[in-house]
Amino acid sequence: MELALNAFYEAFPEHIVSVKPRPDGSVLMQLEKADEESFSRAIEVEDLFCAKRAGKIIGQIQRDMHLLGGDQFLKNQQAIKCDLPTYLGEPIHLRAMQKLVANRKIR
Repeated sequence: MELALNAFYEAFPEHIVSVKPRPDGSVLMQLEKADEESFSRAIEVEDLFCAKRAGKIIGQIQRDMHLLGGDQFLKNQQAIKCDLPTYLGEPIHLRAMQKLVANRKIR
């Protein structure tokens, strides 16, 4: 396992990147720049060891920074695509009515 933290330093060379542990086991990443507000994001520790996950998080951070800066349209439309959030990392469950309909189709 190689630490993918270097990808964050390379993606944000004009920012000071700092990582601090959180009580829940994740880490708090802060991006600081002299004339701007700092940007913080909670990241799972596993994401720091996977280059693919790190790249995905870098894209999300860049998108969020553009949106906070007032950019409504991004040059790279791929940055807008992201997975829907789930609770506790579990998939979103069907509603009761959807389960009933799905059960009827099985029989």
